[in-house]
Amino acid sequence: MISKDKGFIKDIVIAAAFIAIGLLIPGSTLTDPSALTANITGISMGIGMGFLIKSFIEQKRKLAEKN
Repeated sequence: MISKDKGFIKDIVIAAAFIAIGLLIPGSTLTDPSALTANITGISMGIGMGFLIKSFIEQKRKLAEKN
């Protein structure tokens, strides 16, 4: 169950922003795998995915502590 905790929602928005940067920046890994920006967008995607996973783990712990 996903709660409406403001911190959790903020974390999800931050993760989504990093993932969007990684996908949409010109020269991203989707369009040009050999460019320097492809490396930067790959890092951004990794940060976004990691932040997303961290957010769900923290949310799960908070819900477990409430119960």
